[in-house]
Amino acid sequence: MCKQNSRRLPVWLLSCLFSLSLCSCMAPRAVEPYPARHEPAVAAARQAQPPSAIPSPVPAAAAVAPAAHAEDVLLSSLALVDDRVAAYEDKLAAWQKFSAGTANMNLDAEQQGKLAACQQRLQDILTGYNGLQRKLLQLSPAQADELPVRAFLFRIEKEDIGFLESDCQQFIKGKPPAGGWLAATRNSLVRKSEQDIKAAMASGDYQQVITLYGQLPLNKGESSSYEMTLLYSRALMRTGRTEEAVKVLQNLLASLRQQDQSRKINTLIGLIADLQFSSENYDDAWKSYDEIVKSYSRLGKRNDWARQQQEELNARTGNSAEVKSYAALLRSYLGYNRDRDGFKVVQLAEQFVENYPGSPVISRVQRILLESRGQAEQWFSAILDQVNQLKQEKKFPEALTRLQQLSLVNLPPDKQETLRRLTEELTVAQAHEAEVQRLLVEQNRQKDWNAGQAHLQAKEYDEAIKVFDRLLNTPYDERARAQIQEAAQLAAQERRQKAAELFVGASRAKDLASRKRLLLASRQLLLEIMNKYPQSGIIDKVKKNLQRIDDDIRSIDPSLLLTIPAVGPDTQNGSSPPPAPAQAQTQTQTPAPPPPVQVEIIPPAESK
Repeated sequence: MCKQNSRRLPVWLLSCLFSLSLCSCMAPRAVEPYPARHEPAVAAARQAQPPSAIPSPVPAAAAVAPAAHAEDVLLSSLALVDDRVAAYEDKLAAWQKFSAGTANMNLDAEQQGKLAACQQRLQDILTGYNGLQRKLLQLSPAQADELPVRAFLFRIEKEDIGFLESDCQQFIKGKPPAGGWLAATRNSLVRKSEQDIKAAMASGDYQQVITLYGQLPLNKGESSSYEMTLLYSRALMRTGRTEEAVKVLQNLLASLRQQDQSRKINTLIGLIADLQFSSENYDDAWKSYDEIVKSYSRLGKRNDWARQQQEELNARTGNSAEVKSYAALLRSYLGYNRDRDGFKVVQLAEQFVENYPGSPVISRVQRILLESRGQAEQWFSAILDQVNQLKQEKKFPEALTRLQQLSLVNLPPDKQETLRRLTEELTVAQAHEAEVQRLLVEQNRQKDWNAGQAHLQAKEYDEAIKVFDRLLNTPYDERARAQIQEAAQLAAQERRQKAAELFVGASRAKDLASRKRLLLASRQLLLEIMNKYPQSGIIDKVKKNLQRIDDDIRSIDPSLLLTIPAVGPDTQNGSSPPPAPAQAQTQTQTPAPPPPVQVEIIPPAESK
């Protein structure tokens, strides 16, 4: 019975009872009890109820509480902690849902840090309550006054109250603080998206308008602005999705009716009526025009435009061709795409004026003709400016591609002739520029050939090889390869001659140090031949010379070859074969091989 009553008590009272029970065993003297307090009539909901601020310990009577009372208080405390665990599990789930909704908001590092801090506070409090729950389950009623448990409870409750009073709790409830950084970020993103939508609409990228509209960072249940919805519907019209556009406008109309914005309402009704007329949905279109007429009549005004539309619809039984022609004109006018349609609306309007000069809607058709002609002429002039700019920059392929993207079907004869002449000019200019570039390349190649020959005559063989390398895979390829072969052979012979002079000098040297230096210098020149001029045709001779020099070095100091590349019969392009087993063993036994010898090339003391 006590357990049931305690679970129905408010959470703050349970906390007070638990604190009172923990403190009762610590007070050996009697004091006056507190006045009685009245229990609230209705307890708040579990998750919304904050934990109590536990009062200071109040000494009870000197008598020890009965064991049954201590057990009830312990169970009540467990119920309190269990409630908070469940509440914070719900909060954590709600936070994760809220956090997922901010993924497309492009928050900066500071804002992301604030959200991460809120989530960490949630997690820490939940972890704390779980730990306290485990501690309480391990206690007996007689241990309920343990100081560490009381301190733990006070700390977690303090963190709990702090979280409930912070902005983090408001985010979970879906009501961010007014003027807070998150609301400012969302508003900034909405403004940026709206600017992008306007820019895409102005450039004629209607598919991008549709994509950006679907990505507007709006809150749940929030609608886009009147202007953005209208731009979205127009983008749908101009991509051939008329039925979807009508549904979007009808939803927007229903929203405006609730706001009682009569001017915008009549504008929308007229647009919807035109779309219905263009889709040959004549009955619905007549009703929409009639609603406009009645709306103006209530204001004591007259709307001739709507009446003319109705008259045109009334004539559909007698002259269906005229009505269908007007519907086709409206369809092209409302869905006009500059690059795709060109002068199509102008042509349709001109045909209608010519065929049906007495039509009830002739005045509107003339306005459509005037407006569409201005738009088409402006578009065509922009195309010509763009192509001429590419022509000046000598970007002839790009200019021709831009012209090929235009459809001649929807262009009047004079515009088609203009494009034909411009295409011919660009084709001739492109061919001329290609010939100029070809001659320029040929001149540069001839300059390279002459420079290579000059280097060759000056015995600058490495520079000659570099220049002739640039002529490979060109019309000069075969001749360049022959010159590279010649330069490599001459360079190799020159180095081999110098190596021979050094070798002779080493054989005549009187001191051992000079002999070592000259032999190593001669060896280095031969290695350069193998590395830099493998096509010289004298590699076999160089290998034999290297073998002779290595034998001489080995006779002076066998360990000297351990620090430089060895040369054997299988050496290719200056690479060295693996060391012989004896050499490898010697190298292994040597604890610290000496550093490589720095060779100073000294000419022989005596002439050859």
